[in-house]
Amino acid sequence: MGKDPRPVAKHWQAIYWHASYRGGPILTSALSGIDQALWDIKGKALGVPVYVLLGGPMRDRVRVYAHASQPDQMKRLQGKGFTAFKTGVAKQKGRGY
Repeated sequence: MGKDPRPVAKHWQAIYWHASYRGGPILTSALSGIDQALWDIKGKALGVPVYVLLGGPMRDRVRVYAHASQPDQMKRLQGKGFTAFKTGVAKQKGRGY
């Protein structure tokens, strides 16, 4: 409380090395949330997106997938630009699987 949030790496080191125990999923989960919040604060203060602070974009595009369980869903989603799909077997009622 009351500290300048802009030196993000300094705060990360202080939290990690001054914790009452080292590592573990609880500490690293909490530290991850704090780290993201500090970068967000810094980006908002400077009026730039966080990716600019971290060196700029790495890619022009990112391929993502859509969920589809039926061929007609896949065709509809292809029309929206999706080219990869995660599919699942639709469960039928009363079959027990």
